[in-house]
Amino acid sequence: NEILPNCLGPILTKATLDVGWVILIGAALSFVGLGAQPPTPDLGTMVAEGAQYLPAYWWMSIFPAVAISIIILGFNLLGDGIRDAFSEELV
Repeated sequence: NEILPNCLGPILTKATLDVGWVILIGAALSFVGLGAQPPTPDLGTMVAEGAQYLPAYWWMSIFPAVAISIIILGFNLLGDGIRDAFSEELV
């Protein structure tokens, strides 16, 4: 009765922050060739495939890398918002 409402905020915050780490690790594994294999679409694979064309076609690597960063930032901001929503103290 008292435990779950007090644990819900930290658990949801930790879960949303961990989603960012999972996405980053999955993209890193795909970048080195241990994750999703082509033709399966994956942001890490897109960065790796675009790396061979970097001087001339820089956007092939930069845009998927920026997408990874924006997704991770979004989940981190979501976790921060959940933490603020469940916080009992007013700053």
